[in-house]
Amino acid sequence: MKALVTGAAGRIGSKLIDALLANGHEVWGLDLRSTDRIGADYRGITGPLQDSDVVRSAADGVDVIFHLGALMSWAPEDKAAMFESNVEGTRILLEAAAAAGVLRFIFASSGEVYPENAPAFLPITEDHPLNANSPYGLTKLLGEELVRFHQRTGHMETIILRFSHTQD
Repeated sequence: MKALVTGAAGRIGSKLIDALLANGHEVWGLDLRSTDRIGADYRGITGPLQDSDVVRSAADGVDVIFHLGALMSWAPEDKAAMFESNVEGTRILLEAAAAAGVLRFIFASSGEVYPENAPAFLPITEDHPLNANSPYGLTKLLGEELVRFHQRTGHMETIILRFSHTQD
């Protein structure tokens, strides 16, 4: 299997790449930051999700995309950049994946879509109302809807994972 991992330099993306490579898969990693990772089965791609040329090139020929790349911030001055990366970047990546015939698209969302800091009830289950109360949570919720749209209208299998707080 050939996989593309966005957010390749991140905490989760770098560990996912380790696991994929250890299991004999070919991996392409896309991130704003370059990594020092090298190997015959790894190709690093440096660039933003909003660059459609970079994203199309990264999606070409892959079987599965693990979309972990996102900008997370609670700073008001980062709101526009967060929407550009998390919403527009996800849209561009989904369109590139569909055009390239990618078989499966796995989207890393967040518990911020509920939100975890103000749940309507506990324990939070997958049928909990989606009521994001932060710009970051809203960008992830909009990303989920883009993923569901592609599932409804295309042939690509999609999976949405809602990560809670993660830490090394």
